[in-house]
Amino acid sequence: MSLQRILRLPAVMEITGLGRSAIFKAVAENRFPPPVPLAPGCRAVGWPESDIAAHQKQCIALRNKTKAKPKRSRG
Repeated sequence: MSLQRILRLPAVMEITGLGRSAIFKAVAENRFPPPVPLAPGCRAVGWPESDIAAHQKQCIALRNKTKAKPKRSRG
């Protein structure tokens, strides 16, 4: 089993373009992967890099699926 890289909040914010509040609000609404504790009994959390990558792929797929159709010209 290979180890996964754990991203801290500043890295997740940079990768996603979301702010702290937006990330935690999306987590609360089950629209973003939840963080994992970095150690038992520790308040520090992070996100597995694979979770963030999967979330981004899901957002791109959703965008591609719901892409607006071109407007018809009046003529």
